[in-house]
Amino acid sequence: MFKLKLFILFALAGLCFGDTSASGTVGDSSGNGVSSGNGVSSGGETSDGKGNNAETSEGQNNNEGDIQNKNLGDRLPGFIGDKAAKVSYLDKLLSACHKEHNLYKINIEDIRFENCTFICRSSSATAKDKEERIPAGLVCNSQGGTCPDKGPCPKLPLPSC
Repeated sequence: MFKLKLFILFALAGLCFGDTSASGTVGDSSGNGVSSGNGVSSGGETSDGKGNNAETSEGQNNNEGDIQNKNLGDRLPGFIGDKAAKVSYLDKLLSACHKEHNLYKINIEDIRFENCTFICRSSSATAKDKEERIPAGLVCNSQGGTCPDKGPCPKLPLPSC
């Protein structure tokens, strides 16, 4: 009976702490691994204690990340305008949030152009998220329709045959 328990213990230990090469990732137990076959080498520590700068196969540094390659308003629809118009649009929305205090931020996914509303996300424990109207006169559809003082964005005309 003792031998069976010992065998089960070693079998479970082998499954939990055994070779993970079959899972498709390479790396050490500290999490410095990447999926095999994607052309990315992982960053680690060299023998002299200095960090190893990881590079992709294209030669870009992994530490930069995707967030530095994106600009404010990149994910807004094209009918808003160029880059400067998108930044101005978001600035006007943020100004509508900051009437009470500066603890709000905007998530682009929370902008509902068809309803002329957006959600101000609170970054404070005391303030709650709130829904605001897109200020009147700002573009809300691809035909250049603007948000009215009250109500949803004007409907797009139906195409005629």
